[in-house]
Amino acid sequence: MLRKAMGRTLGVLVAAVVWLAGPVVAGAQVCESAVQCVVLYPQDGFGPATNGTELVFNAAVGGLNSIVSNTRGILASGTNGQADINIHGEVVHVVQDAFGIQQVHSTIRGQITNVTDPQGAIFPAINSFGEIVYLAPDALGQSQIYSTTRGQLTFLPVGDGGFEDGPALDDFGRVVVVRGGPLLESDRNLYEIGPGGVLTQLTFFTGTQIVRQPTLAAATGELVYIIVEDCDVTVVSERDGVLFSGGNVCGPDRGSFPDLGADGELVFLDHVDGGAIPRQPAFAIRSTIGGGQCGVTGAVCELPVCEAPDADGDGEQDDTDLCPGTPNDGTPVDTAGCSVDQFCAAVDMSQGYHSAVRCRFADWMNDTLFGWPGDCRVERVGRRSFVCVAR
Repeated sequence: MLRKAMGRTLGVLVAAVVWLAGPVVAGAQVCESAVQCVVLYPQDGFGPATNGTELVFNAAVGGLNSIVSNTRGILASGTNGQADINIHGEVVHVVQDAFGIQQVHSTIRGQITNVTDPQGAIFPAINSFGEIVYLAPDALGQSQIYSTTRGQLTFLPVGDGGFEDGPALDDFGRVVVVRGGPLLESDRNLYEIGPGGVLTQLTFFTGTQIVRQPTLAAATGELVYIIVEDCDVTVVSERDGVLFSGGNVCGPDRGSFPDLGADGELVFLDHVDGGAIPRQPAFAIRSTIGGGQCGVTGAVCELPVCEAPDADGDGEQDDTDLCPGTPNDGTPVDTAGCSVDQFCAAVDMSQGYHSAVRCRFADWMNDTLFGWPGDCRVERVGRRSFVCVAR
């Protein structure tokens, strides 16, 4: 019971400190730079986006789906779907309104859309000029692509299969989306939206190969997307060809959700074993630029996992250390990172006889039968004041 109580109290404090201080937090990992390390987070996160200097991604924080920045921490909570970021740090994402309808939001301008159809507005993308494109139903319920500066961009007839993914947007106004093929419903290919909503097909995959998740580099217009065949994922650049292959979307989403930064950096979702949660895999955001190790754009790198901090050097990571500040002199600690002195001192001695019993039976390492003899003893510090100390 003592250990559980300490865990509840100190765990909240540690979580608060971790999320309010320092650069980015993702699961148990902290990263100083988007391009120098792999960001780990549990299985409920996805969707990295970068502007070349800042990385944003979607992860569960305190039970809420949140948009997290590697430099600014939590940007928004209660979000749905992935986010996008431009060079000015403006992030667009999706939030459900009071009626449960998904709306596009900006971290600078607030709510962007006011859709009343239950389908809502999804898949927002933003360029350097602040133009936002997104997918939303028209007055007849048919999904169309809209722009905050150019209005409705597509005019699909009612009953059309509609768009499956995207849109992607660059600084030249180019918009690319994924939609089903005209003959086979299973086909998924890239289309560019032209004037008057004319759709020009860019890829021609059929059968088991489908295209998903297009992204455009805002400044250069480079187009990157993924090809999925059965479970295998390949990240492809329109300009440079294959950038990453060997991913898997039937298990971990390796290679999915690619995004391009202003400097040509490509980030995408990957998977590593041994994440923040013991015995569970973790997703990771991988970058094609990594300081001295990975200086060639387009060369996918196995970047080092960021080390979780251990400020007191007791071998227990800060996010799970219930007793921060253990003397850094080799003092033994238990699995919660507590020395025997810290463990005993945490016993509540405000309940008289019951506190004394609890102190005497406190088992630091959980290594004695029925907690006796315990590792702590009661010591008088005043006429009616007692503390619990190590034996």
